[in-house]
Amino acid sequence: MKWFNQEDRAKRQAESAARRQQEIANFGRQVARETFAGKVIAIHERGFVKMGGVFQEGKFERLVSIEASADVGKKSGLGRGVAAAMTMGVNLLGSNKRGDVYLTIVTDSQTYALRETPPTAGNMERSKKLEAAGNAVLRARAGTGNRESSSGSAGVRERMNELKGLLADGLITKDEFEQKRKSLLKEL
Repeated sequence: MKWFNQEDRAKRQAESAARRQQEIANFGRQVARETFAGKVIAIHERGFVKMGGVFQEGKFERLVSIEASADVGKKSGLGRGVAAAMTMGVNLLGSNKRGDVYLTIVTDSQTYALRETPPTAGNMERSKKLEAAGNAVLRARAGTGNRESSSGSAGVRERMNELKGLLADGLITKDEFEQKRKSLLKEL
């Protein structure tokens, strides 16, 4: 016995695709998605962040600011030596670093202070990637207000530079860049 027939599967896929398209229309395309401190964090191009658990759907919130930081230090040789004697060297298999990696996300409704320990290259990289994507989205959103007041080739030039920055940061594809570039050139 099949759990789902083809029609049910096609219907669910169509509903899922429609929901994704509605999210893109409302919140923009997803530019970064990482797991940090047990949360799945997705940054969207219109200045929204969606945070949820691994098995829990998050809600969209307007991103106000995002900051990644780390408090990293080395464990002392004396302390590691004493611990090695007590654990018969098992502690030497672990990291020589101590500290924490922090990611602070401020939205229009809440402040999230996330922490991972011990610091690893992976969690530091994930926090910095989310910070870079969030700040790029915030810069682009801040530039939107200036776009409306600027006119002529100076405004187009500013938007073109922002577009180049998004491409350099990897937040848009080359095809998206070319499409937006062509539409900007039509405004001249």
